[in-house]
Amino acid sequence: MKLQELLHETGIKCGGTTENREENPQIGGICCDSRRVEQGDLFVCIRGSLDDGSRHIAEAQKRGAAAVLVSADGLPPTTALLSRLSACFYRHPDQRLCLIGVTGTNGKTTTTGLIHQVLAGLGAGCGLLGTVVYDTGLRRSEAGRTTPPPDQLYRMLSEMEQAENVACAMEVSSHGLALGRVAGMAFAWGAFTNLTEDHLDFHKTMEAYYQAKKKMFYQVTNTSFINIDDPWGRRLYRELQSEGYSCCSVSLNDSTADIFGQVEEAGAAGSRMQLYRSGRPATELSLLLPGSFNCYNGLLAWAVSTAACEALAGSASSTGIEKRALRRPREGFDIAAARLLAQASGAAGRFQPVENPRGKLVIVDYAHTPDALENVLRAARPLVKPGGRLICVFGCGGDRDANKRPLMGAAAGQLADYSIITSDNPRTEPQERIASQIEEGMCQCCGAYEIESDRRRAIARALALCGPCDAVLIAGKGHETTQTIGRKKYPFDDRQVVQELLKEADGPPGD
Repeated sequence: MKLQELLHETGIKCGGTTENREENPQIGGICCDSRRVEQGDLFVCIRGSLDDGSRHIAEAQKRGAAAVLVSADGLPPTTALLSRLSACFYRHPDQRLCLIGVTGTNGKTTTTGLIHQVLAGLGAGCGLLGTVVYDTGLRRSEAGRTTPPPDQLYRMLSEMEQAENVACAMEVSSHGLALGRVAGMAFAWGAFTNLTEDHLDFHKTMEAYYQAKKKMFYQVTNTSFINIDDPWGRRLYRELQSEGYSCCSVSLNDSTADIFGQVEEAGAAGSRMQLYRSGRPATELSLLLPGSFNCYNGLLAWAVSTAACEALAGSASSTGIEKRALRRPREGFDIAAARLLAQASGAAGRFQPVENPRGKLVIVDYAHTPDALENVLRAARPLVKPGGRLICVFGCGGDRDANKRPLMGAAAGQLADYSIITSDNPRTEPQERIASQIEEGMCQCCGAYEIESDRRRAIARALALCGPCDAVLIAGKGHETTQTIGRKKYPFDDRQVVQELLKEADGPPGD
């Protein structure tokens, strides 16, 4: 696409309309990171919280940028403008894909992963974008951010089309919404998991956090599925309804909800529930994923998946979505989706048991909010054998919301038998200060604990304490493979560390 055409279609005014090749070059891509610029790209200078793209113009030009976009007043373009440019350059793939946006504090990764597995299992090629992995069908890579910048995001959506996918399950973060990374993007379906305290270092208040999340639902072209058992979800449902947006209530507690799941069994081995749609029995749903919190993830995934598949099969209204030749299963989408969910696996680092040579029960989870830590501790409790203890290793990230630290300490103090407070990603904040704030909550409920700032030594200590009847929960980092200390990232994977420590404890062969 020619530069002038791109700018004209995006509504950007610039000096000159000449067809001179130097002033109207062919643009091969859009990029806002000078380190990623390729020959022929348009480099868009964006100012972030830590850097200003205009400082890297020379590097972008050296790497082959065909043009550089800065504003006339010297201020950098906004991320929302980058989103418009990217959407235009890639010819709006969001309007052709069945794009499913999932937002909330906890459960986004598991819910999108389940939706991805169901749609793929039913023959609807489906991409995946989230905290753990980006999978376009052409390539699979470790995720950098939950919601990437628009230039990367639209490029990956375009790749999904090239791979003949018809859908994408996508986590949408509050940062991505507040900063305009998904500005103008068309979501066919939306889902809301819950809202609990997190990211207040960025949003400052829960109200601002909520309003950031709410933005996504104004961009949903069909129906949004909302967990109304969550108080913020109940508010969201009422407000969207009053504003004329199509939304569907989802609940495990309210039998009058549009989608109701009556839990009949929920434990360490998974769960089983009877599903109702508009008060009528729909099907039974079993999940291999443990914990009552996964009942919500599974219920939302079932509700969204069946609606999306009905639309893709052309048997339901699908505004904004081209009808696709998705074959309808003989049993119907309700039952087929439940059957696939019964076989579905959880996301990496989400309540993930760690296989080890000593046979110790060790679970790694990404829980890094008070609500998430409480949920996983409750889910881990049934795994403890009679007479055993639940040992929790956790910390809190530095340079982030400090308000949640004593709340997480209180959750661990109340629900674990013994806790080891350690580092998470301390970043540039003193670890001693982080630990002392966690300790405040721990002391309020008289929890038993110790502090070991070195995460590897903390895990080693927990494993040494772990007896044959005990269980160890290592929380906070989950799938992450690095630890950020200062401004540097160091290799660190909780799962790998557990295996290494227990292998070392076995000693060399022959001992």
